[in-house]
Amino acid sequence: MDQRNREELSLRQYIGVLIVLCGALAPSCGDSDQHLQRSAPVAPVGCGVSVAGCADAIVVCGDAVVKRGVRIGLSRRSRTPNHRLLQVRLPIRNVAGHSLRFGVQLDFLDANYVLYGDRTTRRVVTLAPGQSETVIATSSKEKATSFIVRLARM
Repeated sequence: MDQRNREELSLRQYIGVLIVLCGALAPSCGDSDQHLQRSAPVAPVGCGVSVAGCADAIVVCGDAVVKRGVRIGLSRRSRTPNHRLLQVRLPIRNVAGHSLRFGVQLDFLDANYVLYGDRTTRRVVTLAPGQSETVIATSSKEKATSFIVRLARM
């Protein structure tokens, strides 16, 4: 088995473990913040791919303050008409009692959940308590089918 296959296999194993852990450890995702994106349930940061009622993306957060204070809603995905690029609309809400400033960056994955170097620039988001914003990102290649959301405190 060559190096690339080992890396792809380990990423798939990591995602599988993340899905299982997030499903088991995530609190109920249909709490009081259900107004984002046409009454879709709002998930706590950390819910993974295909967890029922939770965010439909992998969310990576390196800061505990942002992790506790941000909720990610269900994304809306579409393809651009001319180039068939994946466009994602991701609602984010501040549920903390204070303003939060953080960076949002998306890494796109192919159909096998493999990173292929398609990454957005980091966008700085500042949200007052209770405020929501929808982050819109577009892949640069057609093969994007899913994504990883990276949040970092600024």
